[in-house]
Amino acid sequence: MPARHPSPNAGRVAATSLVVALLGLTGGPAAEASTAYVTNWETTNATPINLVSSMPGTPIAVGQISWGIAITPNGETAYVSVTESGTVTPITVATNTAGTPIPVGTRPEKLAITPDGKTAYVPDEGEDKVTPINLATNEAGKPITVGASPTMVAITPDGKTAYVTDDGEGKVTPIDIATNTPGTPITVGSEPEGIAIAPDGKTVYVSEEGAGEVVPIAIATNTAGTPITVDGSPGGIAIAPGGNTAYVGNWSSGDGVTPINLATNTAGTPIAVAGRPVSIAIVPDQGPLAAFSASGSFVHMPLGPR
Repeated sequence: MPARHPSPNAGRVAATSLVVALLGLTGGPAAEASTAYVTNWETTNATPINLVSSMPGTPIAVGQISWGIAITPNGETAYVSVTESGTVTPITVATNTAGTPIPVGTRPEKLAITPDGKTAYVPDEGEDKVTPINLATNEAGKPITVGASPTMVAITPDGKTAYVTDDGEGKVTPIDIATNTPGTPITVGSEPEGIAIAPDGKTVYVSEEGAGEVVPIAIATNTAGTPITVDGSPGGIAIAPGGNTAYVGNWSSGDGVTPINLATNTAGTPIAVAGRPVSIAIVPDQGPLAAFSASGSFVHMPLGPR
C-alpha cells in the first residue's frame, strides 16, 4: 500500500507540528521535563529545546524526514526514526551528539521504548513490519510481521505488550514482547493513526483518522469497545497522568484538540489551538496546573491529577 505521508505542501504544515519527546529532570517521575527534542519533516535535524529558558539548542543532524522520536527511561539516549534512509539514529543526551544510524527497513515511523529501557520497537510502513532494537548493543533484531502500513507503537506500562496501529487495514496488532510474536489483529475501523495506553494499563485508545473516532480496546481481552466520536480527523492522542482524560488532535480539519472523559468515554468541547495539531505531549503533573503542547502552541489546562 502506498505511504500516507503528507504531500509536499502538507509537509509545510507538518514541519510546524511538533513530534516531541520530553526528557525529565532527576527529581522523579512527577518532575517537570527539562528538555524537549523536536523532529522536523522538512529538515535533516532534531532540535533540543531547553524548557526552562524556552531556548532552542544547536540542531543535531540525524537525516531527512525524521518522523518519530523516543527517549530511554534513564534519560541517556534519544532515538530518532529517519524515514528517508530507513534508519534509527541514537542521540547521546549528555552531549547532544548523534551516533551511528541503525538500519531497520524502508520507512520507519513512530517508535516506542519498553519501560525497562532494553528494547525499542520501530514500525516500518514500507515493509509492514515492526523491528525490535536491542538498546544495549544498538542492533536491530528480526522484524515482526504485522498488518499493512504500521505507523505507531504504544507499550503497556508492565512492558508485556506492544500495540501497533496498522493504518492500511484498519486494525491494531498486539505483540507479545517476551517472544516478539504478533497476536490476532484487532479491528478498529478506518485509518488508525494515534495510539495511547491508560496509565493503569487496562485500556488502549486508538484515533481513527478516516472515521473521526477514538476506539477503546480492553487490554484484558483485546476487544474493541464502542467508538467515541470526535471532531475532524483525529491524529495524535495523549492521556493525562491521572488517567481520567485523553486529548486528541484533530489535525486535518484544524478543529483543535478534543478532550475525552475516560470514565464515561465521552468527548468534550474541542479546545482551539493554532494550525493543525498533529502530536500531543503532556507535561508530567506539576500540581494544580499542567500543560500540553499541540501544533507548536502551548495550551494550558487545569489538568491537576486527572
